Amino acid sequence: LSTFPAIAQEAILEYFEDPYEESVILTDDEEIYFIDIDMGFELPEGSRIITAEEAYAEISFGNGAIIKLSGDTDFTIDDLQTEEGGENVFTMTMGKFRTVAGRATGDEKYTFNGPSAVCGVRGTDFGMDVPITGGQEAAFVLDGLIDYTNSAGETIELATGQMADALGDTFEAIEIP
Repeated sequence: LSTFPAIAQEAILEYFEDPYEESVILTDDEEIYFIDIDMGFELPEGSRIITAEEAYAEISFGNGAIIKLSGDTDFTIDDLQTEEGGENVFTMTMGKFRTVAGRATGDEKYTFNGPSAVCGVRGTDFGMDVPITGGQEAAFVLDGLIDYTNSAGETIELATGQMADALGDTFEAIEIP
């Protein structure tokens, strides 16, 4: 499950667009609307980013990794990997994200939790789609390799050009249509 360097991570809201000025960041201490902050805002552990319908946000990390959030996404930074160990853990309850990895050293760990599935990352360019309407929890890989685990504890590998739906009738890798 290696993708990112085992260095102390810093999550930065690198870029965002929000035409309706409704997107918000929730932290332990406050509720901050995108309109009230500048790009480059540091996101502490526990930050919950909720993008409005036509909004878009990019979170960057010290190793060059980027997570891109689409509109109507609810995404939480649960934990950030430190020099002492641990892993980067995120939760997405709805929406869509795509991540492009930075440099790898072999000690990195990124885990993305959905409502009923988990992506353990070993790849470089992948994403997840959890529609607000439910009925699907899909992961897709554009370049690289990930482990994808459903709520039954079954794990499959998804490689470049593959996807799977953790809520589908069969939990298996298929070619991206």
